[in-house]
Amino acid sequence: MLRREQDVYIGMLMIMIAGTFLSPQRFFLLSIVYYVVLILKMGLKIVLPNAPGIKLYGVIVMYTAIIGFVMYVTRNVIRDLYYILPTFLWIFIGTGEAFRRPDKNLKKTIFLYGTFVSVKSFVLFIASASFDFNRLRSIFGLNVYDVGFIMPIAVVGIFLYKEIYISCIIDRIILALMFGQVILSLGRIAILQPFIILAILLLMESRGAENKRVLKRIAGLLISMVVIFGVFFYVMPNNIKNPLMEKVVNSFAEVDASQDISSVGQAMNNWRGYEIQSAQSQWKSNGIFSKFLGEGLGKGIEIQYVPFNWAGFVEENEIPLLHNGFYTMFIKGGVLGLAALLWMFLGNAMKGFRLSKKKNPYGNILIAISIAAIANTYVVRGPIQQGTFLIWAVLIGWINVRISKDV
Repeated sequence: MLRREQDVYIGMLMIMIAGTFLSPQRFFLLSIVYYVVLILKMGLKIVLPNAPGIKLYGVIVMYTAIIGFVMYVTRNVIRDLYYILPTFLWIFIGTGEAFRRPDKNLKKTIFLYGTFVSVKSFVLFIASASFDFNRLRSIFGLNVYDVGFIMPIAVVGIFLYKEIYISCIIDRIILALMFGQVILSLGRIAILQPFIILAILLLMESRGAENKRVLKRIAGLLISMVVIFGVFFYVMPNNIKNPLMEKVVNSFAEVDASQDISSVGQAMNNWRGYEIQSAQSQWKSNGIFSKFLGEGLGKGIEIQYVPFNWAGFVEENEIPLLHNGFYTMFIKGGVLGLAALLWMFLGNAMKGFRLSKKKNPYGNILIAISIAAIANTYVVRGPIQQGTFLIWAVLIGWINVRISKDV
């Protein structure tokens, strides 16, 4: 039987959509205003997230900020807080909304947000009339990691559970647009992330499937996604396909930190690996205290080779953050900070497994988004970035409130 999903978080949806037009800084300020209003509506009550690892991670952020304010330039500490707090804030927003209005439908809310993002991307693409590799990446890469969380969750909801967000036909058209945006973003992790989530969701669904009809649907979905991706890739023009394949082939070499890098050119060609190599060298040179507790917010990662076009960005041969969010935290928060960041993901995945055994529908989502977040954080910063790890954050906050009585 088809189920029409209703009652979205209108305020949250409007803020998310507004964020697609704003700079990360202005979106953060708008999000603060939204959360203050939310607190006022809850009678000045602040509901702390009960997701695994969140409180410990918050303590790590506070003590590394204190270290930073004592040891470094205030501006640099505030800069690092800005890389961390927007995502943290949206965990609180998800928590607060679930506590205040648990009857509302978050899945439909984020689906409508993803709809706007993908439609906007295709409108910009049509207006640009360009099929250049870098131009496609800039257009379809906008908010693509958000869509990468939304699309696979919606696929399972629509095709396995017969959920309806707008209408049967429109929902499927929107999914096609989301799929198109993900592929045309031409980003390796942007493409991989939704497939990781979908594969985990379908695997977990197949384990709990009680009839052959559901198993056939799951098999059909997997085959369909592979075929669609194959066709999409086959018809892709060579000026788009070849650079993408070159990036894919170079993926492992690019993050290899064991290479002997002895020039700016070599560093630029294998930048992610060079970043990791630099962070490892810096950590090894630290004292016991800094190794375990970190050097504090405001401290950058020291690099020997500075790209030619970064002259005005790099201060004293230090960069503020890496592509790899784990190593960024490794330097600023030490072993304890890295452990807290990992536990924030793994703890939620483990909680998801416990829920899945109880047939709780949110358990599988918690597992999938937590594992995908690990992959995202390793390659493109995850929750430590110049922006917001938006959909992961709001889902973590919201789901943990909704299922708190079941664990």
